Order: sequence, then C-alpha cells, then structure tokens
Amino acid sequence: MRWLVLSTLLVIVLHSSFFILNLNAQGTITTIAGGGTVPLPVGGPSINAPLGPLAGVAIDSAGNIVASDPDHNRVVEISAAGVLTLVAGNGIPGFWGDGGPAVAASLNRPTGLAVDAMENLYIAVSASHRIQKLSPDGTIGTVAGTSSQFFLGDGGLATKASLDHPSGVTLDAEGNIYIADWNHDRVRKVWVAGSSAAPLFTANGVANGASFITGVSPGAIATIFGTGLSSATGIVLASTIPLPTQLRETKVSFDGFAAPLFAVDNVNGQEQINLQVPYEMAGKATASVVVINNGGPSVPVQMNILAAQPGVFTVDGTAGAILHVGTYQLVTMANPAARGEAVAIFATGFATLAHQQSTGSVRGRDFGGGPVQRPCAGFCRIEPGQHSNSAQHTFRQSRSCDPCRRSSQQGSETGGSL
Repeated sequence: MRWLVLSTLLVIVLHSSFFILNLNAQGTITTIAGGGTVPLPVGGPSINAPLGPLAGVAIDSAGNIVASDPDHNRVVEISAAGVLTLVAGNGIPGFWGDGGPAVAASLNRPTGLAVDAMENLYIAVSASHRIQKLSPDGTIGTVAGTSSQFFLGDGGLATKASLDHPSGVTLDAEGNIYIADWNHDRVRKVWVAGSSAAPLFTANGVANGASFITGVSPGAIATIFGTGLSSATGIVLASTIPLPTQLRETKVSFDGFAAPLFAVDNVNGQEQINLQVPYEMAGKATASVVVINNGGPSVPVQMNILAAQPGVFTVDGTAGAILHVGTYQLVTMANPAARGEAVAIFATGFATLAHQQSTGSVRGRDFGGGPVQRPCAGFCRIEPGQHSNSAQHTFRQSRSCDPCRRSSQQGSETGGSL
C-alpha cells in the first residue's frame, strides 16, 4: 500500500487490489479509480477503470492524481472531476519514443512518480533503467540512466550514468532529483542545471586569461568567473602535463570537448577556473560551454569563438610580462627596452598556428628558422584572493618602443605563442 497526503485529502493506493482510494477529513473513504475489467476508457470515468497493481502515485498543483501501472506499462491521470486519461505509455513494454508524445512512447514497468513546481512529471521506468520526464506539452525524454545496468557515471552527466531498476524518484525544493537505485542499493542525486547547487556563470564571465577581456579563441588560456564552480576551498593546481581535464570535482567542456584545466580557485567566496580552450573550437563561430561541479552541470552558456584575441600576461597585475631576451630581466619603466632590442612577451590568444599541437600539451617548436624558447609556467597574482596559474609558449618579436610605451612591430616574427 502507498499513500500521499494533499491538504486534507489522503490518497491510498492498494497495490494488490488495483484500486485508488481517498480518505477525506471527515473520515469517509471512497474509491476514486480502479476495479474495472474492460479496456482503458480514455477520457472516461476513473471508477471501474481497469488498473493493474499500482506502483506509484503523485498529485499535481491542480489536484489531479497521477498513478503508474507497471503491468500495463503506462501512467494514467485521474482528474479532480473523476475522469481517467492516459498520460504516458502505449502499453507496449520497451524503450522507444524519447523526444515525442508521451502517449505514443513505450515504457517498461513505470514505478515511482514525482511532480515538480513546473508541472513536469518524473517517472522511474524500472525495467528501462531510466528516469524519464513528461513535460507539460506532452513530450517525454530521459533525464537519467542508459540501457546499461552496471554501476557507472557518478560525477558525470546523468544521461551517461547507469541505473539498475530505479524504483522511486523525488525532488527537493530546487528541483534536484533523488533516485532510489534499487539494485545498486543507493540513493543518487541529479543536480538540475540552474539550481543553486549547480555552477552558475554567464558569457560575460568567460574571458581571455591574460587580458580578462570577454571572449575566447581556440587554444588560448581562458578564465571562467562564477559561483558554484568548485566544491573545494582554496586553490587547486594542475601538477601534470598534459593538463588534466578534471581538478577535484570540476570539469569544463566546449561543445562536448573537455577543456584542460590549469587551476580551480575558491578563495573567500570568489571562484574562477583557469583553462585552455580546446583547439577543436578552431573554425567555429560559437560554442556551448558547460561547467560540471560534483556531478552537477551548469546551464549551457553560448560563447562567441574568436579566431584570435591576444592578451599579454602581467606581473602582479601591473607590468606586462615582457623580458629582455639577453638578460631575462623584466622590462619596466626603470629598465626599458632599447630600440631594435628583441624582447620576450608572455601572451595567449593568438591565431591557431599551422603547427597546431594537441589540446592540453605545451612544448616548443621551431618555425621560420627561429628557435622558440621552452615554455614557461607562470603563477601571477590577479587581485586579492584570486590567482591565475598559466603555462605559455614565448612569443618573441623584434619591436621598437618609445618612452610613452607605444610599440610597433619591426622585422619578422621569430616565435609563436598560445
């Protein structure tokens, strides 16, 4: 027996007797659905409708009762007026119909049910090993689970995770989903994109990692500012090359391509991720960026992808990271570059080069006959509580500089930078 309370109404589901009863405030019990043997009367009265052993029940904000009928592979609704209608399942066991009308889809033993504040109905489809969502417009889709029954997928997208005969589903106030994963002996949580537990950022919070101007380019170092980006506190740095695509529980993807991560910061409530934009974004005008923290995905954010967006790194947020090639001392107002002198500029965001390397790697190259110095890893303070850990190629050009720090290129390019 299952029951559900709505205000002064107690709804009772008798599993073995194929009935739904209600108990009102006066203590009177009545049958509101079930008991029939004729085919399902779509749009007909719920009394004497043929129901199998019922497994789940939910009530929407209008007082309509939704019940799962696993033996008939369907979900039905009993309106406040006592009319029974089919809301999901064509009666044929199986998994078919995602993205289309729920009444035409195949379900395989639906069990637990839950309704959220937006009137979406979540169905634990036990023998299909999925949680499916019925939207108010009548379409159905999968929100968690695959055809696999192995225990897989924690920390990743719910639609890539495996469930084994989920038997129940419920929601919290923010719409996050809790699943009774029956044969895995676990309760599993799906963070819903846009909830306060999920990462939150905007396109304006994704910037060049050196200049912090909004926008990114393929292969460049970039920074994401937002909230909920990291479950860790402090600064978590990458320690290997190629760079990892996950630091603690944080991951970032561009159009599904994993972004290598330099650092994830969460200091005094200020959060940022420093990463390399995948080279696979070359040639794209836009990309969908998703941050995942502890298994919870952000709402996808559409970003413009620029062919190039150069930015020069700074030292302590002030002087440019520009060195005298001969001495490798910092170029400053007190130690300026001379006319015709070669200087090393640490930068990112230049156009994709012909010798494009793999995403996450940093290694030197020779091109145009000029040697490129071995990449340098720099750790530069941006502002109190925020840091940027960066690894760059050295971009070396011959430049002439005037006392006002205006510069113009002279001579040929002898190096490259990403």
